[in-house]
Amino acid sequence: MPATNIRQYFDQTNEFLHSCKNKNERVLIHCQLGISRSSSIVLAYLLKYRYDTVHEAYAHLVAQRRVAVPNDGFFLQLIRYENDLQYEKSLATNIDSTKNQHVQKINRSWTPEFYLVIRLLFD
Repeated sequence: MPATNIRQYFDQTNEFLHSCKNKNERVLIHCQLGISRSSSIVLAYLLKYRYDTVHEAYAHLVAQRRVAVPNDGFFLQLIRYENDLQYEKSLATNIDSTKNQHVQKINRSWTPEFYLVIRLLFD
């Protein structure tokens, strides 16, 4: 299994690709054979912005380019990246849920009586 750490480039390349997409710019992603490294970079982008699993992203990629096959080491790093992204999404979801719960608690405590007291204090 190759020991090259391609994961270290995912954030940088994702940022670049996403910036290009937002500007409607075209990008050519290539490596020596266009099979493993370039497909790994594309899969990382698809995981970050389009699909939830390596399986879904890979199915999309292979439909576009049949020879795209990351090596075993890169696939392992992509699976770890998928797990990291899912963990980050779950944290964000939990934070949003907690914020909503606090807002709901605050809103429930603002009864008509509360508003009456505020009016009496400030009128």
